[in-house]
Amino acid sequence: MDAITLLKNDHKNVSRLFREFEKAHEQHAGNRSSLVDQMLAELADLSPDDERYDAKVSVLIEMVRHHVEEEEQELFPTVREALGRKRLGEIGDQLESAKKKAPRTPDPRRLART
Repeated sequence: MDAITLLKNDHKNVSRLFREFEKAHEQHAGNRSSLVDQMLAELADLSPDDERYDAKVSVLIEMVRHHVEEEEQELFPTVREALGRKRLGEIGDQLESAKKKAPRTPDPRRLART
């Protein structure tokens, strides 16, 4: 599988998770200028029962959706044209290998330092 197809599949999975969260929670509010790493670090310290949790997840969802849209509409077509199918396949293999080794949850201590 080439790298862009692999990333698009990841985007679909994340979007599905976001939709599930939104169905379970009706309130969506928050500060759109927050950074993803900062938001993840803050969420790691909160319980889902905390009154701020839903708002912070909603902000995170919006930031990631914006990132996905930029990649898929602007970056991916340019990269696909520049690299071609064979090279994207090679990069896709590397990404799949790296994903198998990557941690499944963020390390809040590392995120707090960024």
